[in-house]
Amino acid sequence: MKQKLSKVGGLEDLKARLSDMAKTKASLKKDVPKLQKFDKVDIEVPVTSKETTKKAPAYERFHALATPAPPTLTMPYKYRLLGDMFRSMDTVVSMLHNRAEACTFSKLRAAVQSMTKRNFEERHAGQVKTVYPTAYTFRQQKGIPDFTSSKPAGYQLTVEANLTEDEDVKMKKVNFAAKDLLDRRCIFQNKLLCIVKRHHKEFLARLDKPLSIPDDKITRWHPKFPVDEVPDVEVSELPKPDVSHKYTTAKDVLEARRGQLPAKVEQALENVALASKEESIKQEAVKAESNQRVTDTNSSAGSQYKGIPQSLLDKIRAKENKKLSLAMTRNPAEDRRLEMLQRLPNLMRMLRSHFVTEKKNALLLENIVQKLGDSSRNFIPFAAMESHVKLMIEVLPKWLTLIEIKKGKYVKMDKNLDLQVLIEGVNNILKSKR
Repeated sequence: MKQKLSKVGGLEDLKARLSDMAKTKASLKKDVPKLQKFDKVDIEVPVTSKETTKKAPAYERFHALATPAPPTLTMPYKYRLLGDMFRSMDTVVSMLHNRAEACTFSKLRAAVQSMTKRNFEERHAGQVKTVYPTAYTFRQQKGIPDFTSSKPAGYQLTVEANLTEDEDVKMKKVNFAAKDLLDRRCIFQNKLLCIVKRHHKEFLARLDKPLSIPDDKITRWHPKFPVDEVPDVEVSELPKPDVSHKYTTAKDVLEARRGQLPAKVEQALENVALASKEESIKQEAVKAESNQRVTDTNSSAGSQYKGIPQSLLDKIRAKENKKLSLAMTRNPAEDRRLEMLQRLPNLMRMLRSHFVTEKKNALLLENIVQKLGDSSRNFIPFAAMESHVKLMIEVLPKWLTLIEIKKGKYVKMDKNLDLQVLIEGVNNILKSKR
């Protein structure tokens, strides 16, 4: 048995196997030219097919998701409600679209009201159409069964999602995916923000010293801009059913049916039309009175500056406008840096006392962050406190230095420098940034 195993794993067996491998290699080399001819034909076909079906890069397909609005640009409350209604509306339309079911406004209203817990009327759909006109196609269709009432089905307002502008693709069944929901929501929010920016631009133009700031540079609104007093989104007209003789006011009825109604009815309609006219006149008078009050307050404010040279007032207003324009275009990251700089003086005092009590020139960074977090009056997370310490090292390189060794990161302090002078330097940086 041992002799058989030695023969199998011996030198002769290995030589035999190597010779077999050499023979197969030589036979393969003879067949290579034949294979290469067929390989060329086989390779050329898939290359052209890949080129034709090549997808667009991800940064183009998901560009709408990658460009959100700045977080500091707060939206008016009524605009945020409209954004929530559009999100719920789009969700309902997507479900009915994927089920190939007609989306009537009665179904849509019931579903949106249950999702948002708020009333959803046709005027909200008209506002959505104003903001994002290509999102839906509104039609008046007849013959769609309505199971909510016993009356025969008449004209109903239907809502259909527009997922593409290609007419050939529209004829086919296109699935409403989750990516489409996110894309459309981002587009709607950006369009709403553009409306607020337009009102903000008009407000800046009406100031005593008008400001002109590009829309893409604004990161926050003017301090005096009444965000929640922005006018409502205009209501676009939705398709109406083909119904003849539809009157909205008493004046319309009177103009259309004058001479065909009894005298008492015509007299009643005339009284109603006169009452509505007087009410509109009163509303216009109230608006004019409020505008007059605004002008009076502006004139009284101007009388306070009597005796002050106009050139000095112009310089002060120009300086204020410059500060406001810088504040409205400042990056949110700079705001966070300013908040951190405001906390540095207190943290510097605590850090100095910690080094004095420890009687060391260098301390571990983790221990410093933990000690400052425990000693701080306000709760600051560990990672945020570490960024504060690193900002101290960046702003005051002569006072603190970061040393990294195998044991970890250490912070070294120069105790010979005056702490009050260092705090004044940080305050000067704050003044220059504001």
